[in-house]
Amino acid sequence: MSVYYHPMSSPRLRIAAPVFTIGAPDRLEAERPRPAVIRAARVAAGLTQTAAAQTVRASLRGWQQWEAGDRAMPPGLFELFMLKTGQWPLKSDSDNQR
Repeated sequence: MSVYYHPMSSPRLRIAAPVFTIGAPDRLEAERPRPAVIRAARVAAGLTQTAAAQTVRASLRGWQQWEAGDRAMPPGLFELFMLKTGQWPLKSDSDNQR
């Protein structure tokens, strides 16, 4: 854990905030869905880009950028989309106990 001082804090009062590293960056990149996968999931759900963006509370422009590959879609939003459209079933409590 590293500590840094916030530049906007008072010169007399230094606020030490912990800096955490969550996983390796290459691992995070591997989990991001590719644009073709995002588009295929939307088409399989039978949704327009507007409706797909509304499903995960994103902007239409954001969704367009994810499908075009101009921006990487966060893995959590892709997972949310897949769950909300029924393409990935939720595990039941009995599945978790095994």
